[in-house]
Amino acid sequence: MPRRLATVVLLLAPLALATPASAYSKAANYLIKQQIRVACDGRPGRIRPEGVIERDLTGDGHKDLIINHDGIECRAEWSRSGYCGASACSVHIYVREGALLVHKTELLTGGIRIGRGSRPRISFYSLTEQRMVPMRWNGRTFD
Repeated sequence: MPRRLATVVLLLAPLALATPASAYSKAANYLIKQQIRVACDGRPGRIRPEGVIERDLTGDGHKDLIINHDGIECRAEWSRSGYCGASACSVHIYVREGALLVHKTELLTGGIRIGRGSRPRISFYSLTEQRMVPMRWNGRTFD
């Protein structure tokens, strides 16, 4: 009986690492796949759940999108994204405009946190300032 349980665990383990595609909108899934393809130079890859945030960032009631390359793993021995350095990774922020998610900004950061509320404060670790720097949607861009 323990051997059968071990076999089931081994078969299900890869599923636990995969991000369920149905968890995100079609537009988000498209952009996630695009960022994985770019990050891994066209090789297969995956993104961990903590690499994707889909929620309202602008206060309009629609889900926006953050893709953090720190969450992307490329199949070549499951290495990091090509857009990560020793202490920072690219983070892309998209805002929903109609049915589309439009790219608004890209950050090179050592970490990102999202506050509460309908127009949350987004704090990112600035390598030049060596501290968390806040920004928020102003109606047109993040500042």
